[in-house]
Amino acid sequence: METFWQDLRFGWRRLSKAPGFTLIAVLTLALGIGANTAIFSVVYGVLLRALPYHDAERVFVANISPPDFRDLQAANHSFDKLALWASNQYNTTIGNETTQMLGAIVTPEFFPLLGQPSVGRAWTAAEEQQPLAVISYDLWQSRFGGRTEALGQIIKLYGEPHTIVGVMPPEFQYPTSKFKLWTTFGYAMTKAARQMENRDFRIFRVVAHLQPGVSPEQMRVETEALSQRLEQQYPDTNKGFVLRFRRLPDVLIGEVRQVLWVLLGTVGLVLLIACANVANLTLARTTARARELAIRAALGAGRSRVLRQLLTESLLLAVLGGALGVLLALWGIELLKQLNPGELPRLTTIGINAPVLLFTLAVSMLTGVVFGLAPAWQIGRANVNETLRAGGRGLAGESKGGRLRNSLVVVEIALSLVVLVGAGLLLRSFVQLTRMDAGFKPEQLLTANLGFVQIKDDARKIRLQRAALERIAQIPGVKVAAGSTGLPPITPQRGIRFAVEGLPNDNAAERGAYFIAVSPNLFQALGTSFYAGRDFTWRDDAQAARPIIINRTLATRLFPNQSALGHRLQLINPDQPKDWREIVGVVGDVHYDGLADTGEAALYVPFAQAPMMWNYLMIRTATAPDALRESIRQAVTALDPQLELADFKPMEALVAESVTQPRFYTQLLGAFALLALALAAVGIYGVISHGVAQRTHEIGIRMALGAQTRAVLRLVLGQGIKLALLGVALGTLASLWLTRLLANQLFKVSATDPLTFVGVALLLTLVALLACYVPARRAARVDPLIALRYE
Repeated sequence: METFWQDLRFGWRRLSKAPGFTLIAVLTLALGIGANTAIFSVVYGVLLRALPYHDAERVFVANISPPDFRDLQAANHSFDKLALWASNQYNTTIGNETTQMLGAIVTPEFFPLLGQPSVGRAWTAAEEQQPLAVISYDLWQSRFGGRTEALGQIIKLYGEPHTIVGVMPPEFQYPTSKFKLWTTFGYAMTKAARQMENRDFRIFRVVAHLQPGVSPEQMRVETEALSQRLEQQYPDTNKGFVLRFRRLPDVLIGEVRQVLWVLLGTVGLVLLIACANVANLTLARTTARARELAIRAALGAGRSRVLRQLLTESLLLAVLGGALGVLLALWGIELLKQLNPGELPRLTTIGINAPVLLFTLAVSMLTGVVFGLAPAWQIGRANVNETLRAGGRGLAGESKGGRLRNSLVVVEIALSLVVLVGAGLLLRSFVQLTRMDAGFKPEQLLTANLGFVQIKDDARKIRLQRAALERIAQIPGVKVAAGSTGLPPITPQRGIRFAVEGLPNDNAAERGAYFIAVSPNLFQALGTSFYAGRDFTWRDDAQAARPIIINRTLATRLFPNQSALGHRLQLINPDQPKDWREIVGVVGDVHYDGLADTGEAALYVPFAQAPMMWNYLMIRTATAPDALRESIRQAVTALDPQLELADFKPMEALVAESVTQPRFYTQLLGAFALLALALAAVGIYGVISHGVAQRTHEIGIRMALGAQTRAVLRLVLGQGIKLALLGVALGTLASLWLTRLLANQLFKVSATDPLTFVGVALLLTLVALLACYVPARRAARVDPLIALRYE
């Protein structure tokens, strides 16, 4: 231990006498260790830490309809707890402010199964018909200041008073952190009695806890048997439907798992590049200390003693880099939380904790060993006598050390190319995504949520919608106003199945499409193209014939090489009349479930023939959309006080919101790629610069014998380009294998996209050339007399 402290004190003195080297090395390591710590904290919090739900590994989730859920309860032998829930958008009024919030309606079993409120309580089965609410911890803090007086307060959901009875703990974010409240299922469904009996309405989810002793395979066999029985009993709605349960962790994490592992692997590569950089710096410094180390060896210091001293200095640098890296990670985690698109589960609770600190310590120690091995290996191969005879000009066997430094640079460039190719693929994918024709024109288009929840009479809903749209259309600056139950591009739509007149009904249950109720002029407001037929009019009311409009994808699928107009469809859904509907129009495809939502079939019916509890306003304006918010609000609220109007958003903001997740991953990987590129440039600059310094005497002799500046430039640049090209070649081979991990995250871009590979290779080669140019110019300006005098 005494020897260790002696090595540590000596190492600290050596580092303090070389502040420039120490600062660069510590900063380089801090960047690599900090990035790894930040990303590992996310990986640990999202993937490795146990979910904050009771026995989450034995909780399963599936889509289901209320009637099928009741049959599951009756036939169940696999689960000891079953709960039913569905998501819901609420125009939520707290005090005098109304905003739209995402929430869920849940049965009483939901809380005992997943988790109880930390403040207050949940409701019992006896209270299920009462308007009660449990709110999230985030909502409690932001709107009620975390005061217990929030319990018992009234919030209005679409104008209906609900009493707050509980607050969930901060870690409870089911199914995502976007959900702000949970309300009574029984009370909500009293207004949707038809949905409670609709077996085809599978927007509901069952959460189930597996009984002790029952395996997932036994559960799967039982639920498949139930699905087969329901298919036989209810072929119209259950044909082809299988109740498939998925583990709760898989549902909550989904594709995020693969993305996070890719990000952790990426920052691992960045750390390796940083290690190679510091190893090269340390090698150069060790060369400068050659005489000192040789004298120590000559005075009796064993080779292991010298190696231990060098490794101690490396570990000291790594610990300093790790400490600074933790500070950088704290800043990075906060930045991640700000950039987070809301799709990463539990990101708000992620931070630096004991496992993350242990990871940082382990990474720091391993890093110190990794970059300390290179100089230690070089010292171990040096001949003491030859080094002393060299007069301090370097280590004996310097050419071998040069080959080691060159090898490290090749590795840096290869690893940098892998990271850059990954970032380039994501960037190309993101550009392709944002260039997609979403089926509408977002410019100067304002959206808002218009709620009819308090209005029970369908005929009154229809009259109010028409009156509201007519009033809005008269506002100066409004070109056209329309309503729709679907809001592109961020709202996946309810599906419906249908039969086609003249086609066999055997596979009718397999046909499905989005089902959207719209007002006249919707497609004009959206800027969606009409390919054939006509739009709906106000004459398409409840007493008129039942027209239907389909999108181009469905028309091509059902009626290839012929016109879809005049054909008839029948909706297979208990909520809808069984009348045959004539196709009167074909419109372009509108992307509802994100910009990547291509090829989805869609059916449009008049709102007057399928009035819902709310719809979205689409208002095409001649001026800036935000300037018309208050005028629109006044026009609607003056019409009827029971109308709820909330959540004004320009369509351009919704389009930007729909790509937040791919933008987030692209930004992260892009930042790491730029860091890798900078480190690689610094690495190759350092090696070439050190090589020029070592060959100053040789270059002086060449120039004294008549070598031209151009020849010296070519000599030095040639050395750097050879290293760069070898690194690019190795990196390309590695990338062809590793980029397959990104395939699921790419949109209309191949994981082996030639344009990306060629572009990154050229970029990296150009950066390497620029990094070599400075030392090459310095070499070309060597004065032969000074170089020879130095010798």
